[in-house]
Amino acid sequence: MWGWFGHGAKAIAEDAALAGRLRAVAAALPDDPSPRDLLQAGELVDFVREVKRLALVIPMTAVGIAKRDFAVAGRRVPQGWLVLWATLASHGTPGIAH
Repeated sequence: MWGWFGHGAKAIAEDAALAGRLRAVAAALPDDPSPRDLLQAGELVDFVREVKRLALVIPMTAVGIAKRDFAVAGRRVPQGWLVLWATLASHGTPGIAH
């Protein structure tokens, strides 16, 4: 949860336009918003989903066990090895997924 908070706070601090849009959405909510009000808050919901996508609680996902030898970017992965996907690196590092 703290990872989500930190990632979201950083994103807002680095993007004044985003911060302004989120402030406007929050200001349009009722004083005591219902869950339905929050789910219909458009860009606020999109922001939360994007934060949760990029700042995962566990930043790696086990994809499976290599069924055969293969190579990635010139690195050999032998059959039987656990294959992991570093989601944070692939989402946050320009050019890594190419």
